[in-house]
Amino acid sequence: MTSLALSRRREGPSAASPTRTAFQGENTTMTMQFTARHSEQDHVRRVKSLASDRRMCRRLTALSMPFFLVSTLVQRAVRPAAGGHRLSIFAQARANANATIPFMFMG
Repeated sequence: MTSLALSRRREGPSAASPTRTAFQGENTTMTMQFTARHSEQDHVRRVKSLASDRRMCRRLTALSMPFFLVSTLVQRAVRPAAGGHRLSIFAQARANANATIPFMFMG
């Protein structure tokens, strides 16, 4: 064994504490504190941020609806569906917008 390992000893009133170890010629104290509580300010900030994101998503949907409406009309003119159930033009444009806009919030 090395002389460092032999000279290791605990000192002081915190000798039973695993967070305080003293070596010869060195005084080191480690303190770790963890808290699982979040402050009320963090919660309010998070709620406001989510509300802001929802408003922004609604605004982007409203602003992009004309584009998706035109693209839906062009798509139906170029590729007519063969019978069967189809969504209305507005429902399909809204579905396209709702499928595309969340990608703006990634990153």
